[in-house]
Amino acid sequence: MLFKELSFKRSIRVKLISLKVANEDNLLSAYVMSNVRTVFIDCFEFEIEHLHQVLFESLKIMFFKPSATLIGDYDVGGVFINLKLLLEYFDSSNRSAVTFDLQVFKGPELSTAEYFEKKYTTIGNLCVEISHSKPSIASSMMSKKPSFFGKLDWIFEQFNNKYMAKILCLSFQIQQGTLLCRIKAILGFLAIQLFSKKIFPNCGGNHKDECADPYCFKNYNLLIGKKNARRLLKALYYSSAAYATSAFPNFGPKKLRNMNGIADSAVRFVLERALISESDIVEIHRGSLSSVGFVIFFDPLDRLVISFRGSCCRDDVFKILDAGYVPFLHGFAHEGFLALAINFLNEKISLILAEMKKRRCTSILFTGHSMGGAIGIMCYLILKNMPKFRSKQLDFNGSIKHLKMTVIVFSVPPILSKNLVKQHYPEIEVINYESDVVARLSYGSVLDFKYLCVSVSFAKELFSGFNKFLGRVEMIREHIRKSQMHEKLYCPGKIMHIRAGTIESKPVFKCREVSPEYFDEIRVDMRSIIDHLMYKVGNAIKYFINEQ
Repeated sequence: MLFKELSFKRSIRVKLISLKVANEDNLLSAYVMSNVRTVFIDCFEFEIEHLHQVLFESLKIMFFKPSATLIGDYDVGGVFINLKLLLEYFDSSNRSAVTFDLQVFKGPELSTAEYFEKKYTTIGNLCVEISHSKPSIASSMMSKKPSFFGKLDWIFEQFNNKYMAKILCLSFQIQQGTLLCRIKAILGFLAIQLFSKKIFPNCGGNHKDECADPYCFKNYNLLIGKKNARRLLKALYYSSAAYATSAFPNFGPKKLRNMNGIADSAVRFVLERALISESDIVEIHRGSLSSVGFVIFFDPLDRLVISFRGSCCRDDVFKILDAGYVPFLHGFAHEGFLALAINFLNEKISLILAEMKKRRCTSILFTGHSMGGAIGIMCYLILKNMPKFRSKQLDFNGSIKHLKMTVIVFSVPPILSKNLVKQHYPEIEVINYESDVVARLSYGSVLDFKYLCVSVSFAKELFSGFNKFLGRVEMIREHIRKSQMHEKLYCPGKIMHIRAGTIESKPVFKCREVSPEYFDEIRVDMRSIIDHLMYKVGNAIKYFINEQ
């Protein structure tokens, strides 16, 4: 497997053997990696240091003529070499070097974004010898920032440049393409938004015949059990308690009681929602650039509750945008969320175990909303697989075998590779509401959506009639599904999806378990952002309690 024992780390050497381009001589050459263009003569070397490079980057070799003006060089032609396919070839063949004959395409065509059934013009052939070896300890491609980062430092001096460098590198792939491509992407997005109900239909179940849609509203459950609904509502209030230090704390469910006698507003906020005493609170943390806001307390069931806050400030946005993929267990995970979980456990695991020992408590509930829920899941997975982390990222040598850990989280973004979520995690419950777009946001799904938008705008059917347009969009979506062109992330555990609808003109809520793949495609409509708010899930759960 490509990711086994970090086998993707290589030093790659590319040597040009021959180049034939029709009607062109004396061309100069350059290679492009991470949007950094480097001129070379006969050969060049680069390091593959990060999993994200393998999953999403291609090596581009360009042949150009220097311009006599200040406008820039003219790219005559070039080739793409997919890094993932290249490394998989080396791993399967056990060869250290190989010679390829590659088609050279017209240069300007390589500058445009990828879209469905894109046509390339072949203008020549290139023969290259590619060899690979383990990278030297001193080398690190990603440690060499493009020169313009230094020029931007003064703009972002109030931010953490480590995050800025990562975010800008991630944005290169999303921004790939000309100005026309970006305009086309916007036009495609507007067309998809305009016809979203037809492109992404959610069958409301208002029919008597059988429905081909497996997620028809009729297939959702009206009842989930009052006891179960109360358990979920309690966890939701625990999740909302983590927003005690937020600048916008009242977007969640309303407080359950008044504690006006408590001077500290954060403590008062927690007590009013968690229904605990002040002595049950272990810690309230406001968050920083390297850690997320959280609250730790003991609940009436004598469980230690660790509730992580969702994003609510500038620093939190940086954590979410740190969306690269890094190795985790035998797959990969969201880099930012994994780092935050490791930082939290490194700082707080000793305190947690000491407090639990004082109370003779053996149960932990991880909960949280949005980003907070993702970090809660990551903490659970790290502790569940503790032997693999003691000698690596996690600096902790205590025993946790006696702990009973559960996870209940809400409106969570995807965090793990597909092979990891196929494992059974009965202790993890994820509750997502309606069209919540955050539940569908991973780096791969964003690239898929960009591909869809650009492809839609390039489609001739855009102005050839509504039915032809919808047929073309469905053809593009089917191509994206089958080709799996971009690796996406998913949520593990039992995933419950809540939908709102009507039965006999009466508003109702329904719920059912769905597969992780249900959320692997970005779908946009007018409710995509509103449905992420906490009170939406709260209203649905309260409905389940009152109607049963």
